[in-house]
Amino acid sequence: MHLGGGGLMVAKWEIKEKIDDAVRVIAYSAVKYFYPTAITKATNTPLPDAFEYLLTLVQSGVLNIKWEIRCPNLDCLQTIKTVDSLDEIIEEYIECDCGKEVLLTRDIVFPIFEINPDYKEYVKKNKSKKKKKITFY
Repeated sequence: MHLGGGGLMVAKWEIKEKIDDAVRVIAYSAVKYFYPTAITKATNTPLPDAFEYLLTLVQSGVLNIKWEIRCPNLDCLQTIKTVDSLDEIIEEYIECDCGKEVLLTRDIVFPIFEINPDYKEYVKKNKSKKKKKITFY
């Protein structure tokens, strides 16, 4: 059990169900990428819990994780580059559109999630179908 935003205890299964629902809504939409904070706001789930569960969705193939490199210049903060792996973050300099030379380090990298295109297609196909009833004998 975890404390929700309102101080109420929230079961792990409830967090998972809320996040699964939110991910399905995103999959059905035109959204290409989303930040973990979008899920925390939509589901009123603590960020550590949401991020941990989103990573399990990456492992199961529902989501892909990418890493956004942002300019550390407080007057800019734009995304300089998006990479598929943290291994691509090596200590080299890259120039931002703002003109600042930026050293690529992990402290200016932020996770973003993408719906796996196959899962997106699956959700869209199954949205129109009636839910099958499951019976247990």
